[in-house]
Amino acid sequence: MKKYVLTLLLVLVASPAHAQLTTMGVTNAPGAPPSFTGAADAAGATPLAFYSTRAMSAAIAAAGTQKLFQLTRFADSHTCDVIVATSGNAGLTANCSTPGDNTQLATAFCSGTNVCGFSIWYDQSGNGQDVLQATQASMPIFKTGCVGSFFCAQGDGARELDRNPFSTINQTFTISAVVQRTGAFTTQQSFFSGNGFNVQFLFNNAANQVDIYSGNVTNFVTVADSKFNALAGIYNGGSSTIIVNGTEASNCSPFACNAAANGISGATAVITNSGNPSANPFTGYLLELGVWSGSFNSTQWAAVASNQCNYWMGNSTCSTTTPKTYVQSVGATSGTCSVCTLNWSAAVGSGHAVVGMLFWQPQSVTITSVTDGMGNTYNLGTKVNDAGGTFSTQTVSLGNITNAPSNVIVNYSAANGGWIAKVDEYSGSAALSNPTDGAANQNQSPPPGTTDGTTSGNITTTVTNDLIWSATVNISGNSMTAGTGFASRGNQGGFVFTEDKNLATAGTTAGTWTLGTTGNTITSVIAIK
Repeated sequence: MKKYVLTLLLVLVASPAHAQLTTMGVTNAPGAPPSFTGAADAAGATPLAFYSTRAMSAAIAAAGTQKLFQLTRFADSHTCDVIVATSGNAGLTANCSTPGDNTQLATAFCSGTNVCGFSIWYDQSGNGQDVLQATQASMPIFKTGCVGSFFCAQGDGARELDRNPFSTINQTFTISAVVQRTGAFTTQQSFFSGNGFNVQFLFNNAANQVDIYSGNVTNFVTVADSKFNALAGIYNGGSSTIIVNGTEASNCSPFACNAAANGISGATAVITNSGNPSANPFTGYLLELGVWSGSFNSTQWAAVASNQCNYWMGNSTCSTTTPKTYVQSVGATSGTCSVCTLNWSAAVGSGHAVVGMLFWQPQSVTITSVTDGMGNTYNLGTKVNDAGGTFSTQTVSLGNITNAPSNVIVNYSAANGGWIAKVDEYSGSAALSNPTDGAANQNQSPPPGTTDGTTSGNITTTVTNDLIWSATVNISGNSMTAGTGFASRGNQGGFVFTEDKNLATAGTTAGTWTLGTTGNTITSVIAIK
């Protein structure tokens, strides 16, 4: 057996320079680009009501004191507010009903089987229009990983946040939202309902359609189901319109839809169930929703949609169809080192992701951090030890790299006994600190020699057009052939092999390989949004 360290899948997924060291597959600690811009900044206006799992504005983010939402843990009825982080993302818990629950991540408070619901979604506008739910069975579910590592509120047709009375808002007004319908596609579904049934923003009872209503149903506008969209409904009587991802709907343009003249007041809901005020229960995810005085103009609706899509989806139009494109690879094979460096032939491109595998010996040595010459700190995956007790592998990630690093530096707890690394760079990934959409690792001692018999084990992706990246290490240094449908990205030292493919439809997948002759393997897979 050759005594080279099997290079871990160094999954450097596009993420900002501030990214924290985390375990792959676990929701990241709060983090966002250092210069935060919210929807209110983009609009150049302060909304009348605003609900989000991020800050409404740079000023709110900088203050770091705004309550975003209150969670109730169903198992024990403990409650905690989640406070905005100065990064603009959701931060730590505070004001908890049980003091021991304070100052932790929402994902820790709601970890494992501890399901949580939104009992309050706080209005960030300063107008006190918080929406509430006291009954656990009716609380929207707190969902992690709705897109990247972001949180959202989930409706399943039985959940609703209410305010009664909501302050009176007469036309003209605009409602903006980042929302996704996930099921029951042939039913009407309101994600906002004001003044009973009198004002609604809703999905139609046909797939891939939305409309607005304030006394009259407008034209039905095409909006893709099963993905997040940045929507804006402008309620202005016979001059109403609908904006989808920054573009006015052609069958409402210019301001040509008639929603009639009702205003918002009284019983109002964000996410709705089958009771009042909507009776059009919503099944899907909501990231944020704002109610604004007046009509967005074309500059405002384009700026707000671009801000929302870039923040949540990593591109200016909320697209999920951009293929991830392979750019380059870097590899290293060396003897003992405690600080081990890989040098790119060209600096990493702006906004790109890098993915790879690190392989080393002995198992007693661990990776303490992965950095680069530009000061970026990378996310670590799970360390995997081979069944023979000699070698280890580990994946790392970093996304949205913007400062053109020319190397990757792996810091070990002590001098290793040799290492091998292979890292791949990709363009087109989401501009998220952790755009991963699932990860898995598996030892096989040995794998079957059948086609695609070497596998990482399954993951289930949640969005369309993920990059599925896989690496495998053959402990004996024997050849491996890329799996069916995968493109080979070569190998390093005859030990570490990488491959990739774009997966058009969300679902169950795995990294697969075909064993050349013999040898135990460690195989990893990572999906990248």
